[in-house]
Amino acid sequence: MPRLVFHSYSSLVEIHNEGTYRTEQGQLIYQVDTPYKISGRKSTIYRSMPGASSHHGSEQNLAKVAEIEFHQFSPTILRYGDRETSEHELFEGGNGTLDLTYSTRDRPFTAPDGRRYVWVPGASRDAKLYLDGPQMKLVAEHHLAHLGILHTESSHIFEVLPDAEHILDFIFMTYIFIQELARNRRRVQRNDII
Repeated sequence: MPRLVFHSYSSLVEIHNEGTYRTEQGQLIYQVDTPYKISGRKSTIYRSMPGASSHHGSEQNLAKVAEIEFHQFSPTILRYGDRETSEHELFEGGNGTLDLTYSTRDRPFTAPDGRRYVWVPGASRDAKLYLDGPQMKLVAEHHLAHLGILHTESSHIFEVLPDAEHILDFIFMTYIFIQELARNRRRVQRNDII
C-alpha cells in the first residue's frame, strides 16, 4: 500500500490550525476549523466520509473525528471518539502545567492500537513520528515543500506510511497538537528576538 501524502491548503496556516488537508490527487481528507481567539481556542477536526452529514455548507461530507481545546495555563484537552484526555495524560513525561506545552522534547504516547509512538520535533517546523522500539521505525512526518532556486516555502506536507494508516485519525489529531506547539515556540522565539 502506498504512503498517504497530505498537503495543507490555507493562507492562515501560520496564524492558526485552519485549513484543508488533501491527498496529492486533490481529494479532501481532513478539514481543521479553529476560530481565531486570543485564548481558549478550539480546533475541530473533520474527516471526509461518504454518507456523513455536510459541514459549513460544503459539498464534501465531513464527520467530526476529534477536537483539541488549547489552554495556555492548564493542560490542553484532546477529544477523540468517546475518549477525553489531557496532554499530560496522553503524552508521557509531563506533570507540571508548562512541562509539555512549551518544551521542545520528544513526546511519547500510547495510541489506541496499544503501541507506543514518539513525536520527535525537528529543526524549524519539521516533526517525525516513530513507532517506538529498538529500530525507531518512521511512520509519519511533517515537512515543508520547497520549490525554486531560493527554496521558497510552498506548502506543508504531512506523510503517513502504511504502518500507521489504521490509526490515521488519532495520528492526525496528535499532529495538529504538535504543530500548535511548534507555532507557539516560534512565536516565543520571535518575541525574544524583538
